[in-house]
Formats: sequence, C-alpha cells, structure tokens
Amino acid sequence: AGYAAGSAAASKQAAPGGGGFGAPTAGAARGSSSLTAATAAAIASKLNAAEIKGIIALDERARKLEVEVAALRAEKEDLKAALDSTESVKEFLATKLRDSEKKVDEQSSAALEIDRQRKSDHEVIAFLDGRTKQLEDEVAQAAARKATVEADLVKERDAAVAKRDDLERRLETERAERERGERESKNHKKLLVKEVKALRAQLAAIQRVAAGGRNGAIAQPVA
Repeated sequence: AGYAAGSAAASKQAAPGGGGFGAPTAGAARGSSSLTAATAAAIASKLNAAEIKGIIALDERARKLEVEVAALRAEKEDLKAALDSTESVKEFLATKLRDSEKKVDEQSSAALEIDRQRKSDHEVIAFLDGRTKQLEDEVAQAAARKATVEADLVKERDAAVAKRDDLERRLETERAERERGERESKNHKKLLVKEVKALRAQLAAIQRVAAGGRNGAIAQPVA
C-alpha cells in the first residue's frame, strides 16, 4: 500500500515535466497510460522487495538526472550570455582599433599615443579571443554532458515503462485466470447441485419402493 501511494504521488509530480516513473514524458506517455493508485497497488502486491527497490531506485535516479539536466541547461544559458557579451566587447574594441588606426594616418602628431592604444587594444582582443575560445569549449562540453544525461534519462525511463507494461500484462493475465477459475467453480457447483438432486430423487424412490415392499410383506400373512 505504501508503494502504491508513492507511485501515485510520483505520477502526479512527474506529469508536468514527464521525467518520473509514474508518468513518462513525450513518446513514452503516448505509448502507455499512467498507473492509477488501484493498479499501482495491485502491481505492488505482485512484486517482491528487490523488484520494488529496483523501481524506486530507477525513479530516484530519473529525478536526479532531471535536476542535473536543468542545472546544465542553466549553465549553458549563462555561458552563452557571457559569450554574447564577450563578442559585443570584442566588436566594440575591433571598431575602436580601426578608428585608432585611421587616426594614425590622419594625425601624425598623435602617432605614439595611438600606437600605444592600438597595442593595448590588441592585447585586450587577444585576451578576449582566448576567453571566447574557452567559453565556446565550455559550451560544447556542457552540451555534450547534457546530451549524455538526457540519453541516460531516456534509457532509464524506457526501462521503467517496459517494466510497468510487463507488470500490467501479468496482472491482466492473472485476473483473466482468476475469472476463468471462478466460472469453472460455478459450473462445477451447478453440476454438484444437479447430482445431489438426482441422488435425493433416487433415494426417495428407493425409500418408496422399500416402504411398499414392507407393506406387502405385512399384508401377505393376513390373507
């Protein structure tokens, strides 16, 4: 009963995001209906402790993977924002560098100052280029980790759905066998009732014959 309640709660919690054991997301949800509390309880009654523990572990693992995916998504967005900001600064400095180089041609008197500024800008751009490359590498790594985590989540979700479907099939088979046994029991009972009635009728006939024989034996000497 405790497991059934836990499964029902997991189904309600997982419905919006689609990652929990109770209600699979996207394609998996279209392939199978969510477990009701009654069905979950019936399934739980057929499981042993090891199977229940395995399913709970899968559910907990799926929730942890979903948290990690959300964190990776947030990290990717932060890195992308930082990359966009870096690109903007880089473009600004590149424009500034071009303006400085133009001023060198136009104002020979300010050549030394402009050259110093140009070198400084080059250093900043080189730094930003290195930082941009680093951020791009981090974004690629985050995307790779996200893809791996999502693939693991899909595998574990599919395994949980397959397990649930198997349990539902087993439950349906047992229900059908029980109903067939009940029908056979009722038919057997009807046959027994008919036999009992027939035996009673035979017994009554025998008793009437026996009673008639006794009456004949009593009446014979008197004659």
